[in-house]
Amino acid sequence: MRPSTYPFTVEGNGVKEVNDLCEDFEEMRKRLKESAEEKVEFDRDNKELISNISHDLKTPITVIQGYAKAICDGLIPPEKQPEYLDTIYQKSNRLTGLIDTFHEYSKLEHPQFTLQTKRLDLCEVLREYLASKYNELELGGFVPEIEIPDEPIWCMLDKTAFLRVLENIVSNAVKHNPAGTALFFELQHQDGQAVLTLADNGVGIPPEIAGQIFEPFVVGDESRNTRQGSGLGLAISHKIVTAHGGTIQLVQPPQPGRSTQFRVTLP
Repeated sequence: MRPSTYPFTVEGNGVKEVNDLCEDFEEMRKRLKESAEEKVEFDRDNKELISNISHDLKTPITVIQGYAKAICDGLIPPEKQPEYLDTIYQKSNRLTGLIDTFHEYSKLEHPQFTLQTKRLDLCEVLREYLASKYNELELGGFVPEIEIPDEPIWCMLDKTAFLRVLENIVSNAVKHNPAGTALFFELQHQDGQAVLTLADNGVGIPPEIAGQIFEPFVVGDESRNTRQGSGLGLAISHKIVTAHGGTIQLVQPPQPGRSTQFRVTLP
């Protein structure tokens, strides 16, 4: 039912019983109107989500089909076939990654989604993540600058979900910045909250998308045909942090010496 179905208001006539009844009807009308508006917005978002997913899946599938057909039809000389097969393999990996990301996003959108939290030391969680990531960052030419306190900072965490937040932000920094970029990891305890800063001194986020960075399918490259990410990583991170009762924000402007800075707070 469309919101325009409820353009009227219900008013009383001065008699208390009638006024009370009219107020109840008016409250019900407002709730129905809000519900209808939410449904229209939900349907619109769902259509856009399906359209974006279909577009992102179509590109690697088209390449896989085309290359496989060319090999089957004998159009590719033997010496070129390994190159084509490698492309098919890479595109299939890309397809798997997209499907996994879309599944994760849809799972977070489900009304019955709940975190599996435990009381964990966030300092130790961050150390473990950085230890597992260190070789990759070093080989890529990135310079980690790490400040983690010696004292534990206890939080109720779904470890697997929170590691996804870290990986989404760090992988974006690695993907969009050149070798030599410094990556900053700083953890503090402030006013009963854990405050995690994840930053870099690379190329920065385009100002035209900075305000929508946590919305699904927002990417720095406006051309959906050439972009490398799904545009869901930061949307997923936002949902996970919010589900923990925390906040995540893009700090604007960032601290001096930094071009991109995220601030994550957890209770």
